[in-house]
Amino acid sequence: MRIDSEIEQQVRRSIELDSAISSREICIESHDGVITLSGTVSSYRERSTIFSATSRAPGVCAVVDKIEVIDKIEVVDKIEVNDGEHLIRAQAALPDQLIPLPVSRHPAPNGRRLSAHR
Repeated sequence: MRIDSEIEQQVRRSIELDSAISSREICIESHDGVITLSGTVSSYRERSTIFSATSRAPGVCAVVDKIEVIDKIEVVDKIEVNDGEHLIRAQAALPDQLIPLPVSRHPAPNGRRLSAHR
């Protein structure tokens, strides 16, 4: 069985070798083969790529992902459409896959039934 410092080095090497990962500000901690990742990245795709690279590293049993995506909206261009009115085109860091949301199976307050229709 590998020691934690060796596993951390393997994970760091896996991340550094992946050309799709530009962030070098990722904290890697290992405890009995369970890797905890933390830090910030600029996209959900990069976060996912770091998670995958970590999962493939030798000695990794599980990955706890605490990486945060910096929510920034970047204005791409601004076009004047009328006097004083502008159309702004922007891009943002949005997830490129579905985000699972927890669903409660508990009854609604006061026993009322919730409906999507009003």
